[in-house]
Amino acid sequence: MPEHVSIVGFDNIEFAAHVTPPLTTVEQAFMQIGRESARILLPMIEGGTQPETRKRVIPTKLLVRESTRQLPRQPG
Repeated sequence: MPEHVSIVGFDNIEFAAHVTPPLTTVEQAFMQIGRESARILLPMIEGGTQPETRKRVIPTKLLVRESTRQLPRQPG
């Protein structure tokens, strides 16, 4: 499959590592997302505060498995 098309999944479900070929996937930091969400939401619930408007970036991780292949670099 990776010779013709690359496939990437999301959320790194356990099944992704056990299919043939193993699926390349993006892994999210669910615990960090939950903590940050609660930190923003609880004050809103308890005190009626307005939501914060600043942007948050929570890192993800690309787990490269056999469903993708690296393309050759183009000279440039």
